[in-house]
Amino acid sequence: MIDINYKVYIERIASVSRFEIKRSLFDRKLLLALAVIILIMGISLIKVDFVISSAFGDRDYVGRLIRAATMGISFSSIILASDSLVSEFETGSGLVLFTKPVSRNQVFIGKFISAYLCTFMMSIICYAIIITAASYKLGYVSENLWISFLLTMLYIFAAVGVCMLFSSISNKGLVSIAAGLLIFFVLGMVIVESAREFGEPWYSLYYSVDAISNAVEEHSSAFVSVPDLTTSAAVMTMYGAFSSVFAAIIFNIRRQP
Repeated sequence: MIDINYKVYIERIASVSRFEIKRSLFDRKLLLALAVIILIMGISLIKVDFVISSAFGDRDYVGRLIRAATMGISFSSIILASDSLVSEFETGSGLVLFTKPVSRNQVFIGKFISAYLCTFMMSIICYAIIITAASYKLGYVSENLWISFLLTMLYIFAAVGVCMLFSSISNKGLVSIAAGLLIFFVLGMVIVESAREFGEPWYSLYYSVDAISNAVEEHSSAFVSVPDLTTSAAVMTMYGAFSSVFAAIIFNIRRQP
């Protein structure tokens, strides 16, 4: 029987996470993610205030801001997670990290936690902007906003997991990032729109994301069908769990080129 010192195991994971967060700061990934968040939320505020409100009033005000936030969170997860694993093979730094006493599992978990925490910080900034804007514009904040935030946490889990999976199978960081952009912003929409002809695409992560805004304002979606909150939460959880497991397996068996 293998005797595992869990305290040491967790400490090594924490050291990898701290290293990755510092590297994100050094590589300016966090600054880039923050810039994208501010740009998307700024454009959304202007659009909602001066374009949409003039035509539709304040209906779906918060829902539209949340949909912009999920777009920014998607970009953040791609920026922060898509090259996290492949960079170890691309730059050769894995030769240092993968030798004892740090195992590949510890490296993977540490990198996943780092990407999740950094993306989570971006989501906090998004919701701080939404709360401030809603308080100023509407005079109140929906009591269901916390449900939306919990779903956002699940979406981050799914998005980071998918991006880590791309990173585990890619040969270049740019390829992994391009794959993330393609899946999240092009193929996801195309697949959902095509699948609507045969029924509700409840199994799609792209479709399930709309539940985040619907949690605050029911039927705020621009689509005909509205995703169920419970089903969407389950779909996000499954995407995050399965993609993370497969990414970890591939990362463990992959060898330095």
